[in-house]
Amino acid sequence: MRRFGVVGRTGALMSATNSGDSLQRRSRDSVTESGDQVSVSLPGRVFSPETRFTRVWNWNTRTRGTVFWVLVALAVLLLWTVRSVLAPFVIGAILSYLIHPLIQLTSRYTRLPRVGSVAVVYLAVAGLITWGVIVLVPVVSKEARELSITLPRIVARARDIIDQDPHLSFVGYDVSIAPLVDEVTRSVGTVVSAVSRSLLDTAVATVETFFKGMLTLVITFYLLMGAERFKWWVGHHTPQPYRDELSPIVKEIDRILGRFLRGEVVLIVIMTIATWATLSALGIRYALILGLIAGILELIPFVGTWMAAIPAVVVAVATPSPHGWSPLVSAGIVGLAYFILRHAEDYFVIPFVMGRAVHIHALVAMFSVLSGAVLGGVLGMFLGVPTAAALRIIIGYIYGKLTEPMPAPDQDKMLLEAAVPVSEMENTG
Repeated sequence: MRRFGVVGRTGALMSATNSGDSLQRRSRDSVTESGDQVSVSLPGRVFSPETRFTRVWNWNTRTRGTVFWVLVALAVLLLWTVRSVLAPFVIGAILSYLIHPLIQLTSRYTRLPRVGSVAVVYLAVAGLITWGVIVLVPVVSKEARELSITLPRIVARARDIIDQDPHLSFVGYDVSIAPLVDEVTRSVGTVVSAVSRSLLDTAVATVETFFKGMLTLVITFYLLMGAERFKWWVGHHTPQPYRDELSPIVKEIDRILGRFLRGEVVLIVIMTIATWATLSALGIRYALILGLIAGILELIPFVGTWMAAIPAVVVAVATPSPHGWSPLVSAGIVGLAYFILRHAEDYFVIPFVMGRAVHIHALVAMFSVLSGAVLGGVLGMFLGVPTAAALRIIIGYIYGKLTEPMPAPDQDKMLLEAAVPVSEMENTG
């Protein structure tokens, strides 16, 4: 005699026999038998050999998690494969992220529909960028060409001036600075030449730059138009438990990314203009190129300003001053100007523009910037620190999940998965 036991939602135990004994009912659960066919029915559910096969394809939590991470891995692999064409999309996403608050403000204060707000802000920003390109590209191209030609002479002259007195006296000690000068001049030559060639190539390749710029503007427009709908779609298709769990994480990442990206753009613009204006007032040649170098090196936390000061000091030493200063006096004044700019940035600009946006260690920030430069060039440098900040939040969430106490099983939510022989239940009990 075979006996089968089934535990329903009410926890009732039912048994049936092959001899045709009447099936005892507990609640609304039942078991029926016909020949070799055995089926178990529950409210709204029927289990039979066919449904047992079907239930094999019912995805439990582990299966769903596995499929999800496999899809994530495939998506990352696909993006890595086509990474050469991602730059316009990434830049468009960054631009839309930066412009989106302006659109919200425009909609709030002008009562324009979203299409009108997007059009007004988009045309204003596009016009500003176009004006900047038209005005700056010829000047930058000219200075970059001149600097790339005269750079060897500048480095050689700076070396000759320092060779006249290669020793530095400090509290009674004479230190030879010749090895340091050799290393610095080599580094300056490499960095300035690379930046100059990059700026020159960008200015010369007008056709490619034009089409990439147009594609980026189109992508940015579509992202701005569909931003709210995309956010609604993601929230609507995310199950409620996951939505409640992930919503604080997404909001925190959005807050950090927004504050950092917008603050970094403002910081780059401010330091570029401030450096250019200061060097122009001091009569230093190639002030615009040196200002752009200072702005780009703002992407490297804490040491970017000091790195930007090196080429400026070399240019000040090697080029005649319009004020009649000696080379060393001119270099000292330029170094002092960068020192003042650095501290003004630390104490006034950064707290006002960015605050403590990312809360990551300085070494982690520098590692993130350098890693981003290896993976994605200047764009990777720009995204290195916010990516590290987002990973810090995600890792903190995962660590909290790994270390929290395991929850007790919820007996009320346990569902019947299969009918098992009572003998097996007794053996396992």
